[in-house]
Amino acid sequence: MSNCSCYTREEFVSLFAERGYHARSEEIYCTAYTVASYLKEKRFQDKVYVMGTPSIGKELDKFGIKHIGIGVQDDVVGATCSQSGVPHVPMDPEVNCVIVGYDNYFNISKLQLAVNYIARGAIAIATNEDVHYPTRNDLITVDAGVLVAALKEAAGKTPINVGKPNKVILEQIRKDINQLDPSRCCVVGDSLSTDIALATTCGMRSILVLTGHATQKDVDGINCGEGDGVVPDYYTDKLGDIVTFLHQ
Repeated sequence: MSNCSCYTREEFVSLFAERGYHARSEEIYCTAYTVASYLKEKRFQDKVYVMGTPSIGKELDKFGIKHIGIGVQDDVVGATCSQSGVPHVPMDPEVNCVIVGYDNYFNISKLQLAVNYIARGAIAIATNEDVHYPTRNDLITVDAGVLVAALKEAAGKTPINVGKPNKVILEQIRKDINQLDPSRCCVVGDSLSTDIALATTCGMRSILVLTGHATQKDVDGINCGEGDGVVPDYYTDKLGDIVTFLHQ
C-alpha cells in the first residue's frame, strides 16, 4: 500500500524490478489506482478534473473514466483576469468530480477551477494527505497534503481521502482478497500518521521502521506519553531487521 500517486501499479512493478524485486501489479495498491477504482465502484459516469500526475490519468483511463486538468494547461496558465483579479478560466459542464494529489504544475488558476467545480456540486477526492515526503538528505519535500489543505480551505469542504490512514485502501484489498483477515495482518511502514494509524484503525498489528518519516525521537516521545496516541506494536531501525528476526 502506497500513498504515492506519482506511479501506476505497472510503474511500481518496474521500480521494484530495477531494485531486484519481483512484484505483480495486482499486489500493489497505490493511490493513483485506488482513486480510479473507487470511482469505478461508485459507478461514476461523468468527467473528472485532476490536479495530479499523469499516473492518475493512466489509471482512470483503464476504467474508461474521462478526465481533464493534468499537466500544464494553456487555457489556465494564460487566463486573463477580470477587474476583481479572478481568472477567466473556461469550465467544463461535464465535470462532476475533483481529484487532488501531488501536482508539479499546481497554480492558483487550477485551484480556482477546482473550487468552482466543487461549488457546483462536484465531489472532492484526495489521493493522500501527507504533508512531507521523506528524502535521503535534509531537503524538505512538500507532498500532496499541502495542496489538499489549500483546496479544503478554499472550497470549505473536506475531500474524501482514499489513501492511508483511511479505510478505503484496505477495503479495496479485501474486495480482491476475500479471505483477508485484518487480525492476521501486520502493517510495516515508516509513518505513524498513515501506516501505523491505518493498522490501529483496522485492527491490524504494526511494525514501525525508522527509515522514512519516523525517527528514534518519535519513538522516545511515544514512550514518554507524547504524540497523538498512535502506537506501533513493534519498531525497528530498518526493514532488514525483520528478515533477521524471522530467521532466528
